[in-house]
Formats: sequence, structure tokens, C-alpha cells
Amino acid sequence: MHEKGSPDGGQSLEELIEQSLRQTVSFDTAQVALRQRGKEKPTLQQRLMEKMPAAAAVANAALSIPGNPAYTPVAVGALTYILADKAARIAANDKRIEHQGLGTETAAGIYNRLFQFKPVFSAISFATALAGSVSYDLYKRQVDLSSDFSGFYSGLFQQLPNLTPEIAFSVVNGLGAYVLLSGLERLLHSESLATAAHIVAVKFDKITGKPGKAISHLERLANVPHSKEKEKAVLLRLGDAYMKAGQSAEAMNAYKRMLRAAARQDDSRGISDWLIRRKVRRSYRGSSAEEGIYTRVQKAMHEFAGGNLAAANSLLAQAAAAEPRNRQLRRIRALFFEATGNEAAANLEMHIYSGLLRQDPSLAFAAVGESRNEVLVDPDGELYIKRSRNKASLDEEVENIIAFSRELPGMLPRVVRQGFDGQYHYIELESMGSATMLQKAINGTLSRSDVKAVLDLLVKVIVAGEKLRKEGKIKVAEPAAAATYSYSIANVPSVAEQFRKEGVNPEQPNTAQGFSVYFMHRIFDLFISRVQASNGVDFSEKFANSVLEGTAGLGFVLLQDPSTWAVYTDWTQRNPIFGGLHGNLCGKVDWEQVRILPVFFELVNILEFYGPHIGPVAHKELTEYFIGRLEKGTHQRVNRKILKMRYEAAAVLRHLELVGYRSRDTATNPENLRAQIYHHLMARMHLVEAIRHTPSLFPKPLAREARQTLEEMLTDLENESILKEKGQQQQLESEIRPLLIPGIAYLRHEITQKSYWQEFLLSFSPKRTINEILHPKPSPYKDSGLAVPATVLLGFPSALAAIAAYMSLSYAAMQKIMPSL
Repeated sequence: MHEKGSPDGGQSLEELIEQSLRQTVSFDTAQVALRQRGKEKPTLQQRLMEKMPAAAAVANAALSIPGNPAYTPVAVGALTYILADKAARIAANDKRIEHQGLGTETAAGIYNRLFQFKPVFSAISFATALAGSVSYDLYKRQVDLSSDFSGFYSGLFQQLPNLTPEIAFSVVNGLGAYVLLSGLERLLHSESLATAAHIVAVKFDKITGKPGKAISHLERLANVPHSKEKEKAVLLRLGDAYMKAGQSAEAMNAYKRMLRAAARQDDSRGISDWLIRRKVRRSYRGSSAEEGIYTRVQKAMHEFAGGNLAAANSLLAQAAAAEPRNRQLRRIRALFFEATGNEAAANLEMHIYSGLLRQDPSLAFAAVGESRNEVLVDPDGELYIKRSRNKASLDEEVENIIAFSRELPGMLPRVVRQGFDGQYHYIELESMGSATMLQKAINGTLSRSDVKAVLDLLVKVIVAGEKLRKEGKIKVAEPAAAATYSYSIANVPSVAEQFRKEGVNPEQPNTAQGFSVYFMHRIFDLFISRVQASNGVDFSEKFANSVLEGTAGLGFVLLQDPSTWAVYTDWTQRNPIFGGLHGNLCGKVDWEQVRILPVFFELVNILEFYGPHIGPVAHKELTEYFIGRLEKGTHQRVNRKILKMRYEAAAVLRHLELVGYRSRDTATNPENLRAQIYHHLMARMHLVEAIRHTPSLFPKPLAREARQTLEEMLTDLENESILKEKGQQQQLESEIRPLLIPGIAYLRHEITQKSYWQEFLLSFSPKRTINEILHPKPSPYKDSGLAVPATVLLGFPSALAAIAAYMSLSYAAMQKIMPSL
């Protein structure tokens, strides 16, 4: 169902477009804010006191030493400040490295970590020089320090006023180590090497007349982290290169990335910034009246980069007036207003963008994942719209986003507008990125560092949620403690009729024999009933009772320790959002309902869908990582042995729920055969994973019985034909099966299927991702990883050689002072 009328029941889309073109915007304060953003830096004393109070105390003590030349205490204070400042930046650098996906397992990651220890090398050099020179001086003065410890310290402190040259030498030695390594970092760092290589390649490609290769190198250059000013310059050049090549759509995307960089709140510095020119030469021919809309956008971006915001706005307005229904232009204008701090104007442009999306006949609202509302997803990844006839659920989501955004700024989607279109209540949410965790896993670009970043954010959400819950700022449901459970399956008309005939009340007591049966109700509701209703698989009463008895046992395991329960915000593989298939974690979407549930469910949501390359070692590492972060965040210890059992219980329950959800999705896609088969295969995969987790939970006889029960259902699912034509179903299965994210158990199971070998032996067509099958798009850019070979061949050995050379020079200098060496 598409909306052809007004986007919000008030002004029509045409009236909103007219309003956007008439609006007058003052850029006087915006220009100042844009230039000043991120530049308010604390004073030297503030930074010292905030980052390392002990360093400030040492510096003040050094400045107050009587009878010494001025340069000595000043030098000691300067060294202390450098050590304090750089030590505080290590944590921030850790975060940047982690978000780049550069862990300790890569050469580039090791190289980055080497340069983090510049303060350590400096401190070691300072300490060794000081200890050596002071010891030799005391030896030369024949000070007796050998009697006892008290004699040593008293003799040492008596000689301190006479040790000014030694202290000065030590300070110079330490500063020398730091300065040398800082210079090497700028010259030999993997990011600097990659930046320099790409810049040289771009110039070479221009000389040899290969614009396509130049664009490719500019794309790679844009992926190397820089400060936002230098990132703007690179992306502006990239957009110009695309314009020159006649690729206007790609140019617009580059300009959008440039505006997003400008809107960033941080002012981080990249190690290779010094290699990139900030200013870009402007060269245009003809008047703006003769130019097309894309040329106007190009000129506007140059004006914006040059700080002429009024001229940039005028050019963008001219382009929008020429093509008022161009969605790309609307998004460009919205990002422009965001970058200049005008949120109201940005929201109006995004609201018009939303109206244009809803009037696109090729797009439709649909249930996505486990969302309780219908969602319209923008194919360009700029916006998504949720709608529902129930206003309360959307209001709750907006309230949760606002509350959590205060605790986790920049990690939640921005709410553009709430409204009512005459039929549905809706919310418009600005997209945070273009790739989900699931898409990255399918495309093979999800790294352990990506998963760790997701786990970090999960812990932050848990901690923030507990704080907000205690303060009463969010509504939190406690389903396991509720008096009754209402079956959602009763909303399906056929099931409701069956319940009526059989006298089944969809609202059941949630407590039996003194403890909650919430999980048992949930499995009956989401697993057994949904599979029967959606797939037509008729389970026997014995089967249903066996599953429910096992579920009651799993629920009892999870209910034993309420201290491991926390806010649950649905971390399915579709909800963590990344900035593209090769991008960093941007945040999380879907904040419809906050509940109190075991933290293991969130962990299962993340780790069970990591990808086929995760084995026991990686799984254990990521679990330990999560436990460590959770213990630090919540200040409580976690019992590892008990956690393993509860994790397995949560995994079985979660996989069974997802079998039901996939069965529902299979039945709701009658027009899309590929999607039907995809969901049917995913249902089988989740069932196999549930079977895999079962043996570790029960004694062998019970485990055997539970496994046999679930295997009966797997046989039923395999024999259930989704399509009328069996040959067509087998062919689609053979095409789609390699695109799933199987665990080892499922892969072992699938090898026994005929269609698996049919695809393996007979299919010669290139494998595509499920996303490309359902939504064909140009293949994404993939970096060749120039930084890693550059690091291995040039950077890492050079850095080690430089450190060895410095140590040798330092040793030679100390020999001058202490000939006895």
C-alpha cells in the first residue's frame, strides 16, 4: 500500500517543497560555529590535571626546586606533560585502531601499537639515563651509599642539588627519544605509507591518462583515517573526479560523505594529515544559469569547503528549484544544513525526502526482521520510516531513543519527525550507515574487531539502561515477572479461530508451581504454533509436550540467578549498523521495547550469527571479552562455568524462536520465491543449531530424547515443500544455500542434501549475496589492503632499526659521561 497524498496529513508535499525553497537561512553564526567546532581546547594545566594528576604534581615540584638553572625544571615539566598527554591519548588511539579493524593479529595493528608506546620509550630512556648518570656521579664523588637503604636515600637527597647536569642530560635524552619516534611515526606509519602511496598513484594515473584508476586510488585514500578537514579535501577531490568521468550519482555520494565529515563533532587528527593538501583549486567555466544541477552541486561543495556558506546555499537552492523531486538533492541539502548547525532546515529537507520515498511506486512498507511495525527502508541507506496503527509503540521508541542518546551520543539514529498521515502513525529516522552486521557477515567483511566493537556498545547500553531504569527515564517491561502471558499468535485469524474452537484462552497465567513459565509460553507461541500455522507442519501432542517440558527446564536454568538479567534491546544481527561493508560500527537501530531478560540472549544474538569462520577458539575469545567488559561495566563478578550452561540454554531458546520467525517470514513472501526459500533454509539452520546446543544441557538420556524430538521436526521441515514445483525448489535451494551463514553442524547436515552437491558439482554461475539477489546493486568497493604490505616491507623493519639506532646513540652518549661503561 503506497501513500500518494500528503506526507503528514497537513501540508502537501508540493507545499513543503515550496516552503523549503522559500526559507531564508542566516549563516553568520553557522559559519563561526562550523569553524570553531571541535577547536575549543582546554589549557595546559587543565589537560594535565584531567589526564594525569600525578604528572601535574611532578611538574610543579620540578618548577619549585631551589638553586637550579631555570631550564632544568622547565624541561622536566615539559617531559612530564608530554608523557601525560600521550599516555591519555593511547586509549583514544586504541579505539580508533579497533574501529579500523586492526587488531593485534595483523601486521598493521602491531605497527600501530608500536607507535603507541612512544611515551614508554621516552620514559625508559629518561629513567635509564638519569639512573646511570646519577649513579656514576655519586660514584665519582665517592658518596658512601652501601651502608643501608636509609643511608642510600639520605646520601642521594643530599647530592640532588649538585646533579643538575645529569638531570638535564636525562631530560634531553628522554625528549630525544620521543621526538625521534614522533618523526618516524609521521614518516613511516602504515597510514602515512598508504596515504603517500595512493597520492603518488593518483598523480601517476593522471599523467598516464587513467582516470578510472585515479578514482580507485582516491576511494582507497578516503578510507585511510584523517582529520575531518583533510577528509573533506579528499572527498571533494573524489567527487570532482567522478564528475569529470561523467558519474554524477557517484559524485553526489562522495559529496554526501564530505558533508557528513564536516558535520562530525570530533576534530581528530590523522597521522598522515600532513601529506594531504587542504585547499582544492576551483576552476569553472560559464555562468551558473548554463550549468546543470550536478555542476551546481559541485560548485556549491567548493564554496562550502571555502567557507562561503551563503553562496553554497544559493547554488543548492537553484539546483533544488530546477529538480524539486530529486531525492539526492534533498539529502545533499539536509546534510548541508546539518553541517552548518541548522537542524530545523535539515529536518524539513529530510521530511520532503521521506515524502518522496513514500510516493515511489517501487518501494513498499513491510515487516523487517522481528519488527512489530511496518518499515520502509530507503534503498540509498539514508532514511528509514516506521509506521503503525498503534501510536503508543512508536512513541515509546522515540522516548527510548531520546533517553539513550543522552547517555550514548552519536550511537542512535536521529529522529527526523513524528506524524500521522491519516491512516498510520509514523516516525522518520535518519539512517546511521548502509550495512548491517548480517550483511557484513554474508559478504565476509565482518572482523573480530567489528564484533568486539558491537560487544562494547552492548555493555554500554546495559549500563546506561540500568541507570535510566533507576532514574525512571525509560519504560521497562519485566515479562518473566508478569502475571499473565498473551499469545501473539492469536492475532493470526486462522489461529484465533482454532483457539476459539478448542477453547484455548490466548491469555495464560505466567506462573506455575512457584516459578515463571514465561519461556515455555514463548516457545509455544513463537515456535510450535507459528511453525504449524505458517508451514503447515502438524506436530503431535507428544512432540509439543516434549518440547515444552524441555523448555521449562531451560527456563528454570535461566531463572536461577536474577543478577545476570539486564535491559534487553534486541541485538539481532540486523540491528548493529556499520558505515558500509568496509566501514566501522556507527550504532544500533530498533529501540521499540526495552525488557529485562538474561544478558545471555543478547550475547547469543551477536555471537551465533558471526559467520562460518568462527570456531571454538574465536567464540571463547569473544565470550571472554564480553565477560571482561561486562564485569568492568557492572562492577560484579561473573561465574564462567554457570555462564556456559546459561548461554547454551539461551542459545537453544533463541534458535527455536527464530525457527518460528523464519516460518512466519516464509509464509509472508508469496511473491518472492527466493526470499521464501531463503527463510525456509534459515529455519532449518536455526533448528540444527538448536540441536547442536542441546547435548551440553541435559544428562545423556534426556539429551538423546530432546535431540530425537527436534530431529523429527527437522525431517518434517525438510520434507515440507514450499513451492508447488519440486524441481524449482531444489534449484533455488542450490543457488541460495551457499549464501547462508552456517555453523559447522548445519554445514555437516547440508552436505547430506542432494541440492548441496548439485550446486557444488553442476553450478558454474558466480555466487552472489542474498542482498544482491533480492536488491541488485553495483558491486561495492573493496580496498586491496595496501597498508599491510607497506607496513611489512617498509614500516615495521624501519621502525625497529630506528629504535635500535637510537639506543646505540644513547649508549654512546652515556659513555661520554660515564667512561667506566
